[in-house]
Amino acid sequence: MGLLMRPGIRLYVILPVTINLVIYLGVGWFIGRKALTLTSGMLDYLPEWLQWFDLVIWILFGLVALLITTYTFTLLANLIGAPFNGLLAERVELELTGQKPPDNSDWRTLLRNFGPDILNELRKLLYFASRALLLLLLTLIPLVNLFAAPLWLGFNAWMMGLEYLDYPMANHRLDFRQQRRRHRQTPLSLFGFGAATLLLSLVPVINLLAMPTAVAGATLLWVERLQPDHRGSDQN
Repeated sequence: MGLLMRPGIRLYVILPVTINLVIYLGVGWFIGRKALTLTSGMLDYLPEWLQWFDLVIWILFGLVALLITTYTFTLLANLIGAPFNGLLAERVELELTGQKPPDNSDWRTLLRNFGPDILNELRKLLYFASRALLLLLLTLIPLVNLFAAPLWLGFNAWMMGLEYLDYPMANHRLDFRQQRRRHRQTPLSLFGFGAATLLLSLVPVINLLAMPTAVAGATLLWVERLQPDHRGSDQN
């Protein structure tokens, strides 16, 4: 988080966070109004002897509204922040090392990499979907499904690590298969980073900064432990 406040970086944080905050407040206001209308309508049908139950209903609807708002915000934040994340990773790496990643922004490079980039995204989607499907099947097996919840948490932590580390590594033109080979050298670092990111993203309001913090942390992890010149640093 300290990296995010540096002069050359903060613009790439303030802009998406401001957009996300406006959307967060708008979605919260909309869901709050709908919940208020629905709850008031339900209370009108309660018999007089159950009027004390209105407090329970208000609490339940408040919790549901909070969960829906948080989940919706997370989806929107990822969509809005995605275009900024590659630039943020680039600026953080420049701040840490004094060097920018290779320039891949000219149109010839974009055209040349268009096909491989699409294929790379398909590989990533297949990797995520195949493992999610396996976990989904495990939840249907009696007794085995007792372990499904912790496995889902571990899977989400692993996916978080892969997702955010993709930004600094993609800046160096590493495709998904190359990224996975690099991650096999430091699996505990990847899992620990993903778990911390997952926990941060689950805290309402604080999760406004979860995404840029994760991008900055992923870039720091790339610079210190995953770059080719630092592959042995995880043993220090």
